[in-house]
Amino acid sequence: MLTQDERRAKIASYGRSYADLIEALKEAPLEMWKYKPTAKDWSVHEILIHLGDSEANSIMRFRKPVAEPGSTLMVHNQDGFANTLHYHNLSTDTALALLKSVRTSNFELLQTLPDAVFANTVEHPANGTLSLDDILVMYEAHLVGHIRQIREVVAAYHHAEGTTSAS
Repeated sequence: MLTQDERRAKIASYGRSYADLIEALKEAPLEMWKYKPTAKDWSVHEILIHLGDSEANSIMRFRKPVAEPGSTLMVHNQDGFANTLHYHNLSTDTALALLKSVRTSNFELLQTLPDAVFANTVEHPANGTLSLDDILVMYEAHLVGHIRQIREVVAAYHHAEGTTSAS
C-alpha cells in the first residue's frame, strides 16, 4: 500500500500526464504519426488510439474498487483491439478528447477519496487481486511509458529520415 505522500504524488502525476503527452506530441511531426519503426512496433497514431481505449477502460477500473469492492474487472486484449479495430482508420482527435475527458474525471474522483478506500480490492482475471493503489500505480505509469514510447518512435523516424528533431 502506498503512503499518503506517495499516493498524492501518483495522483498529481496522473493528473498532469495528459499535458505531458501534449508536450511530447509537439516533438512528433504530424506527417510521421503513422510511421512504424518495425512491423511489430506501434506508430504514434496507434499509441494515441490505444491510450483512448485504455483510458475508457480505466473509468470502471478506478470506480469498481470504490463502489463494488471484491468485484471482477473486465480484461481487454490491446493487440487484438489495435489489429481488429483498424487503429489507423480511427481519429486521434477523438482518442485524445476521450483520454483527456476520462483522465480528468478519474483525477477528480481520486482527489476526493479517503485514504482507506485505496486499500479496497477487485479481481483481475490475469493479474489477480488488485487494490485501488495498485490500479493508480498502473495507470499513472501507463501514460508515462507511452510518452517515452512516442519519443522513441520519433527518434527512430528522424534516424530513418536522416534528420534531427530540431530540423
